[in-house]
Amino acid sequence: MKIKKIVLLILTILVLTGCTSQVNITISEDNLEEEIIIDDQISPISLFREYMPVYNKDYLGEDEPDTKYDGVEYYKREIANINGTNRIKYSYKYPIEEYTKSKTMRSIFKSSGLTTSDREGYITLYTSSDGLLAFDKYPGLTNLTINITTDLEMVENNADSANGNTYTWNYTPNNNSKNIYIQVKNSMYRRLHPDEYPESPDNKKDDSVISIGNKKNNNKEQRKLFNIILIILALAGFVITIILVNKFNIKKNS
Repeated sequence: MKIKKIVLLILTILVLTGCTSQVNITISEDNLEEEIIIDDQISPISLFREYMPVYNKDYLGEDEPDTKYDGVEYYKREIANINGTNRIKYSYKYPIEEYTKSKTMRSIFKSSGLTTSDREGYITLYTSSDGLLAFDKYPGLTNLTINITTDLEMVENNADSANGNTYTWNYTPNNNSKNIYIQVKNSMYRRLHPDEYPESPDNKKDDSVISIGNKKNNNKEQRKLFNIILIILALAGFVITIILVNKFNIKKNS
């Protein structure tokens, strides 16, 4: 008997109607956290794969069983039923330089990428503007939302909307050609442009180094002054001693 088709990508087997999905991405200095939420009113939970690989290289054939394999990284799956709607959540935390190897963005967009530049101090996430693959692959998908959250300093983005530090792009089958572009500054940018951040920790660290250096110089000057005073006192003591000895000898001879 043919084993049910394996779902490897974020929207899994959305072949029926009434399915919505959101991809929540959190960008930090070193990591990128991804959370995929699928709300399906029709499909049973059993159709959503428990072991979903996170990297493109680990694609499995349609007839492979839902089994965990050694050496393969998988999403964490959580399931719930909310008012009759099945909710399936997949989550994974990537080292930020590894996200370009993920299966998720490659399954949604025709092309995408993420770059980090220590020479310029930027992290940039982008996709193509020539349409989504998701709605063609999963005709039951009615809405896809991409949320990107970051505490890093924003440079520019083309989000449909923003709420605090969360930036949102909305897609439907009839509105799916807009690309994603978001660029933020990482800590390297602060080190490359210290004049823009006079109160930054890096600059304060430099100030502390200067302060320590001044303190060392002050201590050196104090020791030098102390030595001079000791020499003066020693000379004064020597002179006083000579005077007293002379007086004693004069009195003794008289």
